[in-house]
Amino acid sequence: MYEVVTMKNLYVLIITLFFLHNSIAENWRLDSRFIHLDIKRMVENQYPKLTNLAEEISHYSGYYNVNPFLIAENALDKELEISLIAKNLASVIHGKSDSTKTNKNTSALIKDIIGTNAFNKSQNYMRSHNFPISTKTANQANMPALDFPFDHSKKWHFNGIHTWTGDDDGSPMSSIDMTRSWGQNWGNDTSTDWVSASHDGIISVFSSCFVRITHDSGWATDYYHLDNVQFNNGDEIKAGDFISNYADNLTQAICQGGHSFSPHVHFALVKDGSRHSLSEQALSNWTMHPGMNSYDSLPTRMWLEKNGVKLFAFENTLKHLSGDNEIDYRYSGLYTSAAIDGHGVEVVISKFVNTDSNLNIVFTTLYTYDDNGNTNYYAGSTDFDNWRIDETKIINLKQNSGGDFTNLTPVDRDNDVLEAGTIELHFINCSTLEVYFSLIEPTSNEIVEKNLVLSKIIGTPDYVCEAPSLMP
Repeated sequence: MYEVVTMKNLYVLIITLFFLHNSIAENWRLDSRFIHLDIKRMVENQYPKLTNLAEEISHYSGYYNVNPFLIAENALDKELEISLIAKNLASVIHGKSDSTKTNKNTSALIKDIIGTNAFNKSQNYMRSHNFPISTKTANQANMPALDFPFDHSKKWHFNGIHTWTGDDDGSPMSSIDMTRSWGQNWGNDTSTDWVSASHDGIISVFSSCFVRITHDSGWATDYYHLDNVQFNNGDEIKAGDFISNYADNLTQAICQGGHSFSPHVHFALVKDGSRHSLSEQALSNWTMHPGMNSYDSLPTRMWLEKNGVKLFAFENTLKHLSGDNEIDYRYSGLYTSAAIDGHGVEVVISKFVNTDSNLNIVFTTLYTYDDNGNTNYYAGSTDFDNWRIDETKIINLKQNSGGDFTNLTPVDRDNDVLEAGTIELHFINCSTLEVYFSLIEPTSNEIVEKNLVLSKIIGTPDYVCEAPSLMP
């Protein structure tokens, strides 16, 4: 389907990229809008001439965070390798923020028919498959608490933090390599060395060696050099779920190209379709301190730190400890309420028992009232298990005719329709709850938005923030 890159072909692609416009550059990033897109199947259906390149397009779309329709349209028009198309597109779309250096004279725009076709096909395909066209912006406030991406029962090694490609080109130090042992060689058995999900989310399987988990907050985590992936594209993942092993042979570890020197998992942080620096971020509450360059292992420059303890690349091992991201509060009977500007909020956490499970459920009641005593009630609920510290839960509210909500079940995000608004709950600590709600007022159809902090928690003190994590 493609031939060796020539200077003429490369020149044509660069000229095409020159006509990109900054105002639509964001449309070309592979962000959480594409969370349910099976790229390989899309290529096979929409671009049958590229069927034998479907996994390669999928892989490099994720590798360089580029809209796969844009790669496919360019692959039809230009006889270039997929990896080079994706790399050049990424250098324009992301600049130094993700993958490669950018020519200062290159603007980030596609003006010609290729760009128009790709954009229209992308939007139409997503609409026809009921994919969301917009996504919640990932910001620091809603970044999830991330775990180490490996089997919680074992100790693992880590090396220096580095850029996604390993090249010190000005892109962020987004990645860290982890393994059971740096003494492992190609051919050693890695079938019991499990890579696990760093947080809950939806998995995107870009290729047999590369997956991403997109989290509710819009942030995402990448896992590379894998083998034996246990999930399918679009599956829901829980923190700690075993995703795969890391590959025991070089061919599988770099299934679509790249480099790797020994068996390990390459873990990276992604924000809004661009890889984000791990600097001062935390994995299992260990704060990351990158060095001066990729794979910097000098203890004076690169380390992980928690509670005053420092660990250094290659010199120390990591293990999930008691208290790592320990948010599974598991208390029942918690009750708190507040009123603000004609609106009231009640939050109750209690046991929900049925024939299949015994869950902690957070029930949320939002009500509006006027001087005549007229009240409208709205209610929503969600599973409180695995709720992590500093994580925001978004709950859909549905109008209810009464005030008794004890029989509510958790919101079914796939089937329940957003009727009245949303409420966001964020535990600042074990006794303070931050609440933000957006409600459609029934009398005026106006959207009312309010923020308030609830600090009067009524419950059993022994249960608050003392229960162990669900993780093994």
